Amino acid sequence: MPCRFQEKIYLYSTNNEEEENKIMGYYISQRETEFGFKKNTESEAVLRSIQELCKSNTNFSWVNNKIVLEAKTLQEALAEWRWSYGKPFQNYPLEFTGEKIGDDITLFRVIAPYVKKGSFIEMVGEDGARWRWTFNGVTATEKSAKIVWK
Repeated sequence: MPCRFQEKIYLYSTNNEEEENKIMGYYISQRETEFGFKKNTESEAVLRSIQELCKSNTNFSWVNNKIVLEAKTLQEALAEWRWSYGKPFQNYPLEFTGEKIGDDITLFRVIAPYVKKGSFIEMVGEDGARWRWTFNGVTATEKSAKIVWK
């Protein structure tokens, strides 16, 4: 499991819970991805699953639940989670547009039943730690990398 240091910063006199719970984050970037939705998957079904997750009133890092709940398309909902899907000239079919780690594995566990078996998203952290979010057609898991130099 990659090391991910997160520290909550509590701002004073804001009267805004969202600002008071901002997380000073861990920078990440995408390395490699093989990702696709299963054949015959309806984007509306994936969108509804993401919106159901956001109805829980859980505060997800870097996500405004209200924007997700008001999204009309899967692309709009994923964009609020800082992922771009299916746009021309992207490096990957699902591309990370954020800077810092969030609650991405929570999102991926919700959409996992719609994702093709064998799909993965490989990431690297600011300290060089590498991991993949992998999909087996039913669930999503996070796997850390073990690098062996020969």
